[in-house]
Amino acid sequence: MARWRERARRPAAAAVVPADGWPAAMNRGGNGGPLRVLVLANYFERDGGTSKVLTECKYLAPLGVRPAVVLPRNPFPRADVRPQLRALGVRYFPAPIHYRMAPFFLPYAVWRIGRIIRAERIELLHASHGRTLRLAAILSRRHRLPLVYTIHGVSRRELPRWRVAALFRRVARVLAVSAESAEFLLRRARVPRERLRVLGNAIDFPRFAAATGRGNDGGILFLSRLDRDRHRAVRAAMDGAALLAGEWPALRLRILGTGRELSRARRRARAINARLGREVVSVLGWADDPAPWIAGAAAVLGVGRCVLEAIAAGRPALVVGSERIGGWVTAGNFRDLQRANFSGRGSGPATTAAGVAAELRRVRDGAAPDGGVRPMAEADYDAAALARKLRDVYGELLSGRAAGSPG
Repeated sequence: MARWRERARRPAAAAVVPADGWPAAMNRGGNGGPLRVLVLANYFERDGGTSKVLTECKYLAPLGVRPAVVLPRNPFPRADVRPQLRALGVRYFPAPIHYRMAPFFLPYAVWRIGRIIRAERIELLHASHGRTLRLAAILSRRHRLPLVYTIHGVSRRELPRWRVAALFRRVARVLAVSAESAEFLLRRARVPRERLRVLGNAIDFPRFAAATGRGNDGGILFLSRLDRDRHRAVRAAMDGAALLAGEWPALRLRILGTGRELSRARRRARAINARLGREVVSVLGWADDPAPWIAGAAAVLGVGRCVLEAIAAGRPALVVGSERIGGWVTAGNFRDLQRANFSGRGSGPATTAAGVAAELRRVRDGAAPDGGVRPMAEADYDAAALARKLRDVYGELLSGRAAGSPG
C-alpha cells in the first residue's frame, strides 16, 4: 500500500506543448499517447447527464482523448448504458461513487478508484455531476491530478454551502452548461471567475437528423427523468392530456424516462386511462436510444438537453419545467430560454395541467411552431465543436499554463 501511495503522489511529467497550444505528449510516460481522462458519472437515467457523457466520449476519441468512465451501481435495471460505452470503445469501471453511498463506502471508493487511476495512467479527473464532486476532490488531492467539474443546473442540494469552499479548492476548471448555472456557482461557491467556462450541452446533430420515427404514431412525447424534482411537470402533462382527451380522440402522450418515481408515474397513468376508458397516457420507462422516438413524435415536451435533441431532429419543442412552462422554442425566444438551459425558469406561466393542455391544443390544430431554430442550436451546441473546446480545456490544464488553477 505504501508503494502505491508513493507512486500516486509522484508528480506527472511536464507535457510538451507545440505551437498550436495542444500538448503533443499527453500521458505520463511522454510517449505521445492519448490524454487519459477519468469521468466520474452519476446514475444514468433518461436525463441530460446520460446523453452528455455518451456524446462527449464519442466525439473526444478522434481528438486524442481516451476517456474512461466510473459508474455507480444503477438502481434502475433497464437504464444500462454499458453496451453503448462498449460500442464507443470506452472503458468503464463499477465503483460506489454516488453521494448516497459515500459516507459508508468512501474509504473503499478512494482505494478502488486509486487502483484504476494507476492502472489506466489517468492524467485528469472530470466530475460530471455535483454528486460525485466530493469523491473527485479527495482523489484529486491524493493523486495530484487536475480536476474538472461540470455543473448542470441550480440545485442547492448538490452544492451544500457548508462544504462548497473546501471542495472547490481542488477544482481547476468548472464547466457550466448555461449562463444561469455559471451565475449560480459564482454566488454559491465564490469560484474565481478565471476558472469558470460556459460550455453548453454537446448535441449529436447528425444522429438526430438522420433518425427515423419508430413506435410513435405521431403522438406527444415527454422526455424526462422520473424523480421528485420532475414529478410536478410529469403530473401536469398527464393531467393536461386527460383534459384534452375528450376533444382529441387521437391524442397519445408517451413518457420516456426512468427514476425513483417510475412506479408512481405508471400508477397515475393507469388511473387516468381507466377513467377515460382508453389508453391516452403511457409511461415507457428507459429507452437505449431516444432518437427514433423523438423523430416519430408530433411534438416533444421536456427541458434542457431533451429540448435540444428535439430541435436536432426537427420536431417542435415545448419547454415544460417543474416550475414554469417556457413555451414553444422559436427564433424569438431561443436566447432567453437558452440562458436558463431551456428549463423554463424565469419565464412563462406556472406549470399546470390547464397550461399544458392549452399548449397541446396548438399541436391538435396544426399551429405548433416548427421553430426554425435548428441553425441557431447547431451553431451553439454542435458536439464536434464543443468536444474540441473541452479537449482544449484539458490540454490547458495539463500544459501547466492554466491561470488560477489550484496548486
